[in-house]
Amino acid sequence: MPSAPNTNTSFDEIRTTDGAVCRSSNGGNFIIHGGVSDANSDFNNHYYGRGIDDEQGIYVGFAYSFGGGERIDCSRLAKIEFEKAELELQKLRAEIEALEQLKNLQAMQLNGELPPLSYEH
Repeated sequence: MPSAPNTNTSFDEIRTTDGAVCRSSNGGNFIIHGGVSDANSDFNNHYYGRGIDDEQGIYVGFAYSFGGGERIDCSRLAKIEFEKAELELQKLRAEIEALEQLKNLQAMQLNGELPPLSYEH
């Protein structure tokens, strides 16, 4: 029978654009696992001298992890990352608006609606 999984795959994870990660387990310490076992593999036949045996079965296992400590609070990192994304979005919107205004000014200048710019002092 295979051993119990040793990792908890139930977790919250925040990964920032800079690569920082905060991961906090949100599952309990109790794990149930199960499956189908087939002892008739090439490894077992070759190394243990087994013939063509049909050793198959279904298994269920239980595991409980003792200890563990408290959960890490990733909400501060999530909030900082959200605010950073909002600022970046505001910056991009401002750049788009500035480019649209420049485009409009250039069109007005080409249509003769604005006097030509003079670079003399």
